[in-house]
Amino acid sequence: MMSHPNIPLLLLYLTGSISGTSTALAAEQKSGGLPAPRFSAEIGAGVEYDSNISVEEVDRASSESDYALTLDANLEMRQDFSDTTELSLNYDYSQNKYHEFSQVDRQTHILGSDLAFKIRGLDSGLSGYYINSRLDGSKFLELYRLSPSISGFLSKKWFARGAY
Repeated sequence: MMSHPNIPLLLLYLTGSISGTSTALAAEQKSGGLPAPRFSAEIGAGVEYDSNISVEEVDRASSESDYALTLDANLEMRQDFSDTTELSLNYDYSQNKYHEFSQVDRQTHILGSDLAFKIRGLDSGLSGYYINSRLDGSKFLELYRLSPSISGFLSKKWFARGAY
């Protein structure tokens, strides 16, 4: 294996994004219907150099170095139902593929939703997420999360947030 100086983890990263609203639904908004949903997408690709290959989730380090190709993508849709209620849906994809150490290749899919609403000056919400992560092409982590929250200002200087 080649010897490399201890350089930053990220060598090169290219990214792009697009966003917009549906023009067909924009006409519906003018006629008294719901506002048009907002869509966005981001994609990134790059190359990483890691001087100490590790899997942080299982606290394993190898003291070996390698290069990895990275790919990240995100899709999101936001919909306002009223001045006080909003829904967002999103999908995130992330992948690292190493040149020599395929046993630490990672692929993660995250599917999420957030429902936010305001009640008498309080921000409250409910978020749900499904996470599926693979390590070296095999199942690694599967997680479901449902989390309610409430937050707001108690006074001009004090803010409180509670979540489960």
